[in-house]
Amino acid sequence: MTDFEYDILQKKRLAHMAQYRKRGSKSRKCSLSTDHMTEKQWKERNGKVYTCNLNAPMSWEDFRALSGTTQKAYIQHLIDRYNVNAVSLGQMFGVNPASVRRFIGQNGLGVSFKVGSSMNKEQRALWEKFLYGDHVAGDALPAAALVCAPPEEPTEDQDTPAPEPAPLKMKQFSLVFEGKLNMSMIVNSILSIAGPNAEGRIEISCTL
Repeated sequence: MTDFEYDILQKKRLAHMAQYRKRGSKSRKCSLSTDHMTEKQWKERNGKVYTCNLNAPMSWEDFRALSGTTQKAYIQHLIDRYNVNAVSLGQMFGVNPASVRRFIGQNGLGVSFKVGSSMNKEQRALWEKFLYGDHVAGDALPAAALVCAPPEEPTEDQDTPAPEPAPLKMKQFSLVFEGKLNMSMIVNSILSIAGPNAEGRIEISCTL
């Protein structure tokens, strides 16, 4: 056998062996490490998921938990719609306006408020509705929201019966006579009203 024939034979053998070589999985499926994870392992692997509604007020804690991009989008939406400033945001978040400005600067949100600009009447009404819903701050509370204080429990002083009021006494009266003076008639009129045993002070003023 020549070298050429031997070379041909080796190539045939390699080709025959390659026909039965295993390549990859028989199931033709590529498995991942997460395919066999439990629900607990999935929850530990994934971080917290936060949702942000641009058309709803938010607490300070929930706002700070958002990503920087979402924080910027939320504040910018409020600026474009209601022309809010740090004072308005502090009112919603329940924090000092200086805390809002400091947070925006420290986190590089790139949000700026219009200098010397404030809400107009329409924007203020929309902002109040945004914060409080249909019940705008300053409106009277609905009847269902009124809170009645419970009746006070009786104290020791209240258990003591109140003293009976003093009997009615006449302290003063006024008489007017017109015509020819008659002293007996005047005296009798006074005695009939005050009584024969009455004591007091009589003042006489006469107009003629």
